[in-house]
Formats: sequence, C-alpha cells, structure tokens
Amino acid sequence: MYKQLIKKTALTLAAAGAFMSAFAVDANAQTKIEYWHGNAETQGGGALNDLVKKFNESQDEVVVEPIFHEGLYVGLMQSLQTQAATGEYPAVVQIGWAYREYFATNFPFTAPETLLEEVGADTGFLEAKFPEPMLNLARNFEGDLLGFPYSVSTAVVYVNTELCEEAGVDYEAIETWEDLYAAAAQVTEATGKYGLYTTESNDNWSTQQYVETYGGETVTQEGTANFATEEGIQAVQDWADGIAEGYVMHAATDEGHQSFISGDVAFLNTTIAQRKNVSDNAAFEAVAIELPSRNDGSGERAVPAGGSMLAVTGQDQEQKEAAWKFIEFLYQPENIAAWTAGTGYLPPTTDATENTDLKDLIDNDQMFQTSYAHMDDLVAFASFPGNQGLQASDVYRDARDKILNGAAAADVFPATQEEINEMIQ
Repeated sequence: MYKQLIKKTALTLAAAGAFMSAFAVDANAQTKIEYWHGNAETQGGGALNDLVKKFNESQDEVVVEPIFHEGLYVGLMQSLQTQAATGEYPAVVQIGWAYREYFATNFPFTAPETLLEEVGADTGFLEAKFPEPMLNLARNFEGDLLGFPYSVSTAVVYVNTELCEEAGVDYEAIETWEDLYAAAAQVTEATGKYGLYTTESNDNWSTQQYVETYGGETVTQEGTANFATEEGIQAVQDWADGIAEGYVMHAATDEGHQSFISGDVAFLNTTIAQRKNVSDNAAFEAVAIELPSRNDGSGERAVPAGGSMLAVTGQDQEQKEAAWKFIEFLYQPENIAAWTAGTGYLPPTTDATENTDLKDLIDNDQMFQTSYAHMDDLVAFASFPGNQGLQASDVYRDARDKILNGAAAADVFPATQEEINEMIQ
C-alpha cells in the first residue's frame, strides 16, 4: 500500500513537472505576470508561446503566463470589461487598434512614456525604436500614446493559382474592385467553386477597407460616424450583391479561411497574418496580390492597419517593472524577427532588419513583399470614441451582417450611422 502511494505520488509530481515546464515556471521567480492575447494557433499562437518560453528561460526574475482569449481583440476587450469588476488586470494586454479610444476611456493603464520614467528605463527608447507612423497607430484622437506598437498587418488577396488557371483568369491583371469581382464571377461560372471570400471577422476591419477604398469615410477626425455616404453604401452593397449572385462566399472567418486552403475558393481577402497558415497548409500553389484599388482608375486604396499594441495595465510597481522587462525583450531584433516569421505581421521597429533572417524574409518572400507594398496606403483602423465605443463597433458590425444577409445597404447604413452617432456623442 505504502509503495503504491509512493509510486502514485511520484507519477503525479512527474506529470505536474511536465506541465509546468512548458513555460519554464520558476518557483523562486520574484514576479509572475499575465500576458493576455488573442493569437490562436492559426494566427501566431505558436510563435507567441515560443517567445514567452524563451523569455522565461532567459532569466529568473519574471515569469510570464500567456493567457489566450477567444474572439481576438473584441474578446480581449470583453474580458477586460469583466475584469474591471475586480479591479485586477493583467500586466500586459494586446489592444486592437480599433478599440484604442474605448480602452483609453474605460480602463486604467500606464502610458509608454510614463512607464519608461517610472521603471528608470531609457526615455529615448520610443523615438529610437519606432518610426513615427507606427507610433501614430497607437495614439488616440487627442494624440496621446496609449501603448507600444506590436502587431501591424495589412490585408492581401491570396490567390489559388490553379483555380484561376482552370477558369482562364489572369489574376495578375486585377487592379480594381470591379476587376476582382469579374474574376471571381468567372471562376464560379467555369468551376462551380466560389470566386472570393472576404473575412467576416467580429470587427469592422474588412468593412472599413471596402468603404474607404470606394472613397468613403468611417469616422471623421472629430469622432463622428460618417460611413453612410453614397460611396460607403455602394461598397458594402457590391459585396452583398456578389453573395446574392453566388460567386462570393458568405461564412464565418474560420470557415472561409479553411475553404480557401481546401481549394474551394479562388481569392481570399484577409490578413497577412494568415501567411504561414496559407503557405503551410494550402493544397495548391498560393500567391498574394495587392488589395484592389478604387474603381475610378486612380489607383487609390485604403489599407486599414490590423493588429494591436501592447498596453500595460498592471497596477503596482512590481508588475510594471516586470511588464517592461518582458516588453523590452519582445522588441529585440531577433524576437521581432521570430514574431514576423511566425505570423506575417509587419515589423514595427526601425532596427528589426538588423536580423539577417528577417531581412531575407522581407527581400524574398512573395506574400510578405505584397503586404509590405501597402505601407504607403496604410490608414489607422477606425475607432469609435466614448464610453460606448465598443458597443458602437458592435452595432456597425451587425449592420454589415444585415446587409450581407440581404437587407439593402441604402436602408441599413443611414439608420445605423444615426444610431451610432447618438451613442457616441
């Protein structure tokens, strides 16, 4: 009996040791912090966990526990709302660009400049590390810097070259939205498969891309919703018409991505952060082309910056110092290189290309080069201000869904714009 108990205890301890070793948790570490993120395995989760493990094993002062939240950046904001009741927050959290106004209004955080001063770090870090356009992505309407730019993505159009060849489509000739829709319709007519899927995520990233490339506007500089213009209405109606006519797929994001990877969709309009997923898993030769431009032939396009900043929400000095130690590690060139290679996000720092592997990726990876070519067209992810900014974003997303499900954009958008402006004024 005693021997059995010893054996059982040993097995239990061994199992516990194996579990804990995944992130090299040191029982003698001075500080344990949480890092909240929304990176699923198909969108950088593996790279994130590898970086956390590397950090934990590199020193014995701080242990980082990565906490994944479903729903990406919307899910993270909802989790922060829940946490607000306790007054306890993670040390570091990813904040999607679209929620920067809501975050700044509703949650306690330490601004980057303040953090550097409080922990005694080099106050020139921000200026030396980030180009100004990257820093601007993390500023609110008042110009205050809220976090450290980290994940920066653009959309691209991934192409199933084999389906295009079968349908007689020259994907390299696609320039405008009219061109892409015509090519998608041709694929469906020739093969019976879908021509196009545009990601229908639980935010408004794709909708902004459509509305603003067509010449519309999502939010004014004064923070007023302004998407219900002729251009904005036409943009989303064209998307919905493609669904109604059967050549544009209408599905949740995961299903749409998988359908493309399985060979059932010719064109996939989604984030470059899916580069590794597409490259590793597509059952065909896949390439990327730039997002379509305006139908007037001007070549103009709006490319909303996807991704997130790292915000410090830990409240005591010990948490802040630990958060800075981890953040400083993440921005080392070799770690930015690992993050970029594992996701497809654009490197946000000026010194990232000091890493030779990253420089090689930028110079030679076709999909990454396509995304990088969008830098001149990059615009800030539209963010609704005020205490109800998150709810306003949900209302806008729901309007998109109504239109894609058959309601007329000319009816839905004006009513939605009025509702949102009443919420945020």
